Formats: sequence, structure tokens, C-alpha cells
Amino acid sequence: MEEKGASAAIVAMLSSEDQGTCERAAGTVTNLAAMPEYQAVLATEGAIAPLVKLLEKGSHKGREEAAVALSNLAICSANQKKIAQVVSIVRKRGAF
Repeated sequence: MEEKGASAAIVAMLSSEDQGTCERAAGTVTNLAAMPEYQAVLATEGAIAPLVKLLEKGSHKGREEAAVALSNLAICSANQKKIAQVVSIVRKRGAF
């Protein structure tokens, strides 16, 4: 897989107006983030913020997919801090 191009496209799909597209993109991130070589790439491409947004405002299926994707991304210790920072910002907005 061409990491940069494919991951950027997947991350862009996470912000789609179409809920189904967001769900499928989150499912793809879930699968890719299960592999250590993609965890940092996906985070660097910006997957964390739209996943947190999906967790916050998505459909039931979207929230499930986002939760598992974030869990897989959090296997990488560098991503744990990034996830915590995004969640902290969302909490300050009163979303959670």
C-alpha cells in the first residue's frame, strides 16, 4: 500500500458528510491500525480528530468503528498522547 496517498484518502473519508462513508473509513482505519507499521502513519495523516468526532456524533455503528479504531491507534504509545489531547479539547467544548 502506498502509505501516504492511501492513508490521506482514508482520513479524508472520515470527514465525509455521508455517515456510511465515515463508518466504512473508520472500519478501514480499524483494520490498518491493527498493524504497527500503519499506526503512526494514520495518526500523522490526521485520523485521530475525525475519529473522535465520529465517536462523539456518529451513528451507533460509526461510534463502534471509531472506538475500535482509536483503541488500535492507541497501541502506539506516541498516539496515546495525541488521542488524549484531542479528547481533552473535545471535553472542554462539553461534547463528552
